[in-house]
Amino acid sequence: MSKTCLGCGTLLQTKEPEKKGYTKDLTMDFCVRCFRLTHYKEYKKEEEKINPIEVLKKINKQKGHCFFFIDFINLHEEALNYFKKINLPKTLVISKQDTIPKSIYKDNIRTWLKNEYKIEETIIFLQKEKKSSKKKLLEKIEEVSLENIFLIGITNAGKSTMVNELLEEPTLTISEFANTTLDFVELKILEKHIFDTPGLVYEMKPLDIETLKKANIKKEIKPKTYLLKKEATLNLEEEVFISLSKENSITWFGSENLNIKKEYGKKRENLEQIKLNLSNNSNLYLKGIGFFYIKNACELTIKGVKKEEISISKSFFKEKV
Repeated sequence: MSKTCLGCGTLLQTKEPEKKGYTKDLTMDFCVRCFRLTHYKEYKKEEEKINPIEVLKKINKQKGHCFFFIDFINLHEEALNYFKKINLPKTLVISKQDTIPKSIYKDNIRTWLKNEYKIEETIIFLQKEKKSSKKKLLEKIEEVSLENIFLIGITNAGKSTMVNELLEEPTLTISEFANTTLDFVELKILEKHIFDTPGLVYEMKPLDIETLKKANIKKEIKPKTYLLKKEATLNLEEEVFISLSKENSITWFGSENLNIKKEYGKKRENLEQIKLNLSNNSNLYLKGIGFFYIKNACELTIKGVKKEEISISKSFFKEKV
């Protein structure tokens, strides 16, 4: 009889230790990967990538209601296009509300999403480990007349954490790394069938594990503004390098643990560069890491990333941060 891991949803197996779902004994409820990730924070990158389009296709064949989880630093075009590809009735959940700077109003984000991305569906904000958020999600689930509820969203957006909050005995494996949930995990809550699903992963810069841990945001973002002169470069963790065609204001929204500094005179001609023409009030997203708000129109040069790893959008800011 087949059995799936309670932590990540993958099929348990005892024959191939290097492949997903391995357990020493099928009487166990968790695979070795989930056990070691939960108890020792030992992360093993999966060789087999989860295709987000296949996850969306699988959901679109079902009947039910989707709650799509996305966090503040991932409100860019590619991530929101995943939401728009869902054909089922759906709700947009902006998670990790506690990381959003208090200077940014939720209604401004709602208006921006409606105007910029034509999102007309209900938008709710949730905060992890908060009783009011747990109550709000339970109320929204109860309001749905359909029996099946699918929790889907951008990887590391906190959906598995929220499901664990709803359970009397948490079972889902959670971490700050991509693809913690590997398959659909079915749970019974409020007499409904709740399905936690694999996080949707897009092309992200391949940071090492220690830098990924530093990039993980666990508290309110404290924006940091740099006045960048024409000859200066903004250096993020010796990985990403940004320069502008003229003096400009650029503000970082992301983990304060990441090292960002201004430098002068280093050309780094060995790195490929991407040139972008930005309008006033633009956001430059480093997918899965954070974003820069650039106040004035300019030509921006960025090195150390591929085109697929960044996204540009009109900002929800007007004249000031």
